[in-house]
Amino acid sequence: MTFTEQEKQQVFDNLNHLVEIFQRIEGKIEKLLPDETTIPDEIVHIERGETRSSHSPMWRCVTAAGRNVNIFAHSDPLRDNSHLFQDRGYMLILASMMMGYHQDWTGRPIPIRVQQDGAFWKIVAVEHGGLPDAPAYDPDALDGFEADASEYPPLNDVRADAWGMEGEHGDN
Repeated sequence: MTFTEQEKQQVFDNLNHLVEIFQRIEGKIEKLLPDETTIPDEIVHIERGETRSSHSPMWRCVTAAGRNVNIFAHSDPLRDNSHLFQDRGYMLILASMMMGYHQDWTGRPIPIRVQQDGAFWKIVAVEHGGLPDAPAYDPDALDGFEADASEYPPLNDVRADAWGMEGEHGDN
């Protein structure tokens, strides 16, 4: 493939134009980065609630860094982030929480990544590894909830005594 002198000059001019653009924005990039990057954090406290307008399930969370973040189970996919927790096996625990109850996760917090979204922080990624200090369990909340335990990796190896429930709910 050969290029004409005119095509070569056009490519050269385009590259020079890009260099000029990068030089103009060089000092501004650092100011943009905090809003465009994600930050690692951990959820250490969760309270079950619901949204004001649609009454969709939500969980108000506090992170180890003191950030307030929310988990939303919403029918609008643009507002729902519960799938991040579903994918990592936490929804079984969250769905079983009674309205208004809270759980601390200080012993094994939920590893997350957050991103600033205006005045709020949004959860953009969730990892395995978290376990509540003691569950705020509502057995009726799971009626009709069918799930294979192997779908929930954080729960696979958890015994009742690991949550301090031995004797309360049997020796399972």
